[in-house]
Amino acid sequence: MKIGVFDHMQKNDRPELSYAELYAHHLEIVEFIDQAGMDFYFVAEHHFDTGFAECSSPGTIIGAASQRTKQIRLGPLVYVLPLWHPVRVAEEVAMLDNITGGRFECGIGSGAGPYAFPAFNMPWEKKNEIMWEACEIMKGIWSNPGFDYTGKHFQRRNASITRAERRKELLDVDFAIKENSFVCGSPETVARQIKEIAVEVGSNCFLGEFTFGALEHKKVMKSIELFVMEVMPELRTFEVDDLNYPSNGYRHWLKPPVEKVL
Repeated sequence: MKIGVFDHMQKNDRPELSYAELYAHHLEIVEFIDQAGMDFYFVAEHHFDTGFAECSSPGTIIGAASQRTKQIRLGPLVYVLPLWHPVRVAEEVAMLDNITGGRFECGIGSGAGPYAFPAFNMPWEKKNEIMWEACEIMKGIWSNPGFDYTGKHFQRRNASITRAERRKELLDVDFAIKENSFVCGSPETVARQIKEIAVEVGSNCFLGEFTFGALEHKKVMKSIELFVMEVMPELRTFEVDDLNYPSNGYRHWLKPPVEKVL
């Protein structure tokens, strides 16, 4: 089973904690889980969500984390594409692919809530179609020099990456989702609960969030250390055939809508 961390960088109502300290704490976490052998570190992109999520620029923290890690794969979960210019994201992803030494994972999405969209002058109700157009532009720029695109929301001419970045391809992404899952207890209980959820949703990857609420950093690190020592070895021997798992209501295939031809 693959194992990683999904990080919202929560600050909550802790005025005594500076933002410099907050980001330093999370970089310490990434460095530790890399040394512990975890597979992934993902960070959420949120805007104006003070307290719950304090990362408005995932590429920035990933670039910093890449210089303190050696093996772990790093990425945003997700780039909220309607709030970005697709050419700008395509360039950043190519740059991060090089900075991380090929360890960058590019996650994209359309947004989980409408509260940030007015500030970016973006219509919430059109978020999905904007995302898919942006995705097509990114893929086109990575694979075609002098890429042109004419769509409903974007028109681009002669967009290309001329520097020595590697060009990555976005593939269809398969998500197995279990919402509102709170796992706690002894190491044995936590391992059992994670296995049960993995079987229920058909996932061979567990992403845990260890920083939440007003939990002190030293307690967060103690929790992660206990997970690494007592739970992770148990999960490494557990496997779910996620590619051939039957749909059971939690499984979602991320694909663009098919337009009907009349």
